[in-house]
Amino acid sequence: MNYVTDLLVATGGGLTFLLLSWLATRAIFVGRPLPLHMKTTLRFGFFFILGMAYIMMFVSWLNWSPKVIYALVPPWGASVGYLAWRHHRRIVQRQT
Repeated sequence: MNYVTDLLVATGGGLTFLLLSWLATRAIFVGRPLPLHMKTTLRFGFFFILGMAYIMMFVSWLNWSPKVIYALVPPWGASVGYLAWRHHRRIVQRQT
């Protein structure tokens, strides 16, 4: 039962981040559509937070030292950053 609770908390935390970020962004752009860069930031920010929560959860499940999290954060951040950069390049290529 503890694993299910951990999974629900990690997923719920990520969805809470997405909801609060979206509400804050909507409050800034009242009545106007969100710019593409804001949508992209919300999307990849959500994936980064969700991945971080899952990394912490798996490290906890495997009873590894919390220091392992510090070793897993940079590759995860680099992966999400690379995907965001690739997404940006595709959008730029479509516009030209």
